[in-house]
This record gives sequence, C-alpha cells and structure tokens, in this order.
Amino acid sequence: MWRNVFGDSTQAPPLPPSPVWLLPFLPAFKSLFSKLGGLARKAATLEEELDRLLLEATLLKEQLAAIVSDPSDLRSGRRRMTKHAGGAIQTLARLAHEGVAKIKIRRFARTAELTIGDHPPARLSTMLAYLVEAICLDIGHSDDDLIGYKSLAEITLFLEKRCNKRLTRHGVTQHIHRLRRVLQMNGNNPYLIQTTRNGGARFALKKGATVVISDDHT
Repeated sequence: MWRNVFGDSTQAPPLPPSPVWLLPFLPAFKSLFSKLGGLARKAATLEEELDRLLLEATLLKEQLAAIVSDPSDLRSGRRRMTKHAGGAIQTLARLAHEGVAKIKIRRFARTAELTIGDHPPARLSTMLAYLVEAICLDIGHSDDDLIGYKSLAEITLFLEKRCNKRLTRHGVTQHIHRLRRVLQMNGNNPYLIQTTRNGGARFALKKGATVVISDDHT
C-alpha cells in the first residue's frame, strides 16, 4: 500500500511504461554524457601535459647541476637550460619513433618486470604489465614502420578480460600516463608509449618485433 501526503492509505499510482516516462529525461542524459566525455578528454590532455612538464623539470634539474658552480652565469645558463629541455624532449620523441626490436615482460605473483632492448628491467605493477601487453599487440593499420595504434576501447576491453573486472576509460588513460612515468623513473624513454588525441595508444615497437612474455609465480 502507498500512503499519500494526507496520511490516507490508497493504492500506489502505477508508473507509466518505462520507455514513455524516460523520454523527457533523454536530452538531459545525452547532455550529461556529452559533458562527461568532454571532461575526460580534457583530463587526458592535462595528464599528457603533466608528463611533459615532469620530464622537462627532470632535464632542467640535470642542467642546473652543471651551472650551479658559477652563479654569475645563472641568467645565460637558465636560457640554455630551457632551450636544452625543449630540444631534449623533441629528441626523445624522435628516438622513440625509431622503435625498438625486442621487449620482455616477466610476470611474478604480484608484480612484473619489463625489459626494453638491452636496458635494465623496470619493475611494474601487474596492471601496468597487462597494459604493456595490450599496447604491444600488432593489430590495426599503421602508416609507418611501427605497429598500429589500439583504440582506448580495445585497450580497456583487453584489460578487463585480463583483470576480470570493470574499468573506466578514464582509469585506463591514467594507467597509460602512469606507465610513462615508471619508464622515465627507470631510465627508459617515456615516449616509447605513443598516444593519439582520441585516447589510442601503442608501444613504439617495430613491425615484427620480438615480444617475450613469461610467468614466474614461484
């Protein structure tokens, strides 16, 4: 039974059929999802800009150590530092675009290791290891000598199957930027993780590159 505002017990009024009573709300829902999509794209852009600024800060810090012994040269040194940082980022991006020929993913019980070429291995979380596996898949069309980009939807679906849980696209985008930072902290080129404006990503692997994935849960 349903009690109205006057305290009388009467039969609750039936709701109209769901397709009908939802119709007035559809424009509001469409507008809301459109705004959420716009915010997610802006968040991805801000994450990428943060990655660039963090890398530039690291490079500037290295240059500062080279001129700190001569305070009188600080002004000209600062100009050289800024110019050097911008040029270094462009160089890293260009080197990454040449691609790598081999990577190895070694998975443990709760962590993993990523070895790029002959570089020392970098420690990854299980999620980031799955992400590397996803963006190393050689699928899709490519206009250069590297493997094709995977869409954000494809990456999300791959990770959901691996982790057996639901993931948001924004969360996956954050994992992509986190992976870049891990590579940078371990002395690898963060621009080996290449992205598109619509959220797609790929590892800068040459077509036909060797990808070795092993499990060591002992």
